[in-house]
Amino acid sequence: MESETKKAVRIMAYQNMASYRVPSSLAIKESYPLPPYSSVIGMVHAACGFQSYVPMQVSVQGKCKSHVSELYTRYEFKPDTKYDEKEGRHQVCLQGRDKKLGMNRGVASIELLVDVYLILHIIPEDEAMIPVIAEGMLHPKNYLSLGRHEDLIRIDAVDVCELAWTELEDSMVVPWDAYIPVEERNRLGFASPATIYKLHKNYTIDPNLQIRLWNSVRAQFVKGGAASEIEEESMVWVDLTPMPEHINQKEYNLTAPMPVFGA
Repeated sequence: MESETKKAVRIMAYQNMASYRVPSSLAIKESYPLPPYSSVIGMVHAACGFQSYVPMQVSVQGKCKSHVSELYTRYEFKPDTKYDEKEGRHQVCLQGRDKKLGMNRGVASIELLVDVYLILHIIPEDEAMIPVIAEGMLHPKNYLSLGRHEDLIRIDAVDVCELAWTELEDSMVVPWDAYIPVEERNRLGFASPATIYKLHKNYTIDPNLQIRLWNSVRAQFVKGGAASEIEEESMVWVDLTPMPEHINQKEYNLTAPMPVFGA
């Protein structure tokens, strides 16, 4: 039984390689299994040219083919370290205001996800922003990336879809991997153990320290498939809009309706 509806912008996208860095990973740059909410919101704001935060909820679902580890060039320096040329301590010399500064250059490892497919639902607080966001994603102000600046993203489809708050008559499988807010997971009664992440969403600027103060969401990473099943008679937001016909059906292999987990 449907009792409430709302609109969202559904984005279907692909990345050849991507890394969504876990902030606490240092020696090896580990990646989240899916892009965190803050990265998706940042991409939307960049695409639309927003200059201030537009309140929105985001649902992130996706899948990837594999994980690889890759080397990258790493630079380290301190603002007060004098350049030491004789002993070979520093590989790079930087010209400071009144002295030369030393920088170390080396290699480190980063985790990359390969062949990432994403289904993103953007649900702005103000429904009047729906066409603005859809237009921005179709004709972005800048080239789009998600994760690192070089992690380009290919937008395969952008659709304005209808979400319905629905009581399920039959059980529904979560088709792809997904972030589900902990409160939502508890309400739906997912019994399978899974990793819970504290994901950044948006931030404010501390007026004194001029640093970002992050608002975070505790979300469970749920693997898609038969093990992640929503029981019948559960209330859940469902995307009722059919999938576009022009997408690669072999890779996406999705049919409506599908559950949506906004945060």
